[in-house]
Amino acid sequence: MKRIKKLCAAVMACALLCVLTLSGCSADGSEVQEARKGVMCVLCIFQCTTEPYEGVQIVGRGSAFGVGEAGQETDVFVTNRHVVGDFSDQFQLTDGSVAQLDFTLVKAYLLLDDNAYSDSTGLDTSRAVPCTVLYEADSDEPDLAVLRAAEPVEGRVALPLLKADGNVEAGQTVYALGYPNSADAASTDEGSTSYSASVESQTVTKGVVSRLVDYSNQNCRIVQHTASINPGNSGGALITEDGAVVGVNTISFNLDGMTSSSADHYGAVDAAYVMRMLDQLDLTYTQYRAGSALPVMILAAVGAVAVVVVVLLVVRKRKGVPVQGQADSDQLLPAPDPEPVPQPAPIPGDSGLRFQALSGALAGRRFSINGTVRIGRDPARNDLVYPAGAQGVSGVHCMLSLSGGNLYLKDLGSTYGTFLGDGRRLAANESIQLKMGDRFWLGSEAECFVITGRGGV
Repeated sequence: MKRIKKLCAAVMACALLCVLTLSGCSADGSEVQEARKGVMCVLCIFQCTTEPYEGVQIVGRGSAFGVGEAGQETDVFVTNRHVVGDFSDQFQLTDGSVAQLDFTLVKAYLLLDDNAYSDSTGLDTSRAVPCTVLYEADSDEPDLAVLRAAEPVEGRVALPLLKADGNVEAGQTVYALGYPNSADAASTDEGSTSYSASVESQTVTKGVVSRLVDYSNQNCRIVQHTASINPGNSGGALITEDGAVVGVNTISFNLDGMTSSSADHYGAVDAAYVMRMLDQLDLTYTQYRAGSALPVMILAAVGAVAVVVVVLLVVRKRKGVPVQGQADSDQLLPAPDPEPVPQPAPIPGDSGLRFQALSGALAGRRFSINGTVRIGRDPARNDLVYPAGAQGVSGVHCMLSLSGGNLYLKDLGSTYGTFLGDGRRLAANESIQLKMGDRFWLGSEAECFVITGRGGV
């Protein structure tokens, strides 16, 4: 019996050594390096819709990270809405004057390697993967969007997601992954700037969590942290030392608490809202269990000891109760039910109704309906403006309006026609009531919309 005790003690000592060794392995930064494979550079081409500059194109960029089965190549990427969404901003013109110009997204790409785009040679499409905007949040929702690449991107993988609230704490180390503009500021060739996009050229900054705080502008919780981010980092991943995404880098603050590109504190949308968004879209993702990687390895070591001890005892007794087969890991450590994601408070005056483009120039994008929404190509007369070259869409095409709690669609004398889901064409100035789930299209089914709620289709 003494021999057995001594042997058991020796085996337990070995197990402890294994545990300590494994613990050391988990802190060597390899998970952070692996996570870099899940982040990509997004290039967006925008076109001006403001006269007299209609058709003028500019480029913008940001970052995005893959979601799906963790560690596997994917075609679904999460980014910020402000990376891929239409926008209006002030621009200084060549004559020195300043003008307010509106821009709409023409095309988005994931860049595969360095120098796939430069401002002197433009975009090499053979080194980029085109994307569609599968989902774009409303302006009063967390600043998120989903891209679907034309094909899974070779060598770029999905990252696991971890709700920050309740799983990370002040002082915890985090890393910001992405492709900031500042990293390319010195990467010039005779005055030409090229965009970094390879895994090796990706920027990693280290910081700590300052706090988790409510961000009223977007009705969500954000992770405030000190890992430096700059324009271009938007949409990139904020990860833990274990490589789990806890936030989407979105905003920066100066010492006065105002958003600023020159800042001391930075904010990432809690990954809980990413999971909620993916659930609404019925898209697959991997939820990381806090601290799950190391405990599983430790259990493996201790489990081996337990097997040895059981075998020794069985041999010593020669008889006894048969040893049961090893339980699956999810039986050893039953996963807790996921905590409910906090829902944003309703916005005063928000009807809750949305119309989402299922196809065409605005495919994947979703718009709120509060009062009246005119749709067409003329930026001076419409609330939702189509690109100037959109086929089958009139200057002023149709209108959605709320009256008495009901939603109505009205054709505004369009040339190409406004059609209902059953194919019937509305007469000029004819108005008809719509309900949730109803579809309509402009000119043809190539420009189709569906009436939905805040969560989208």
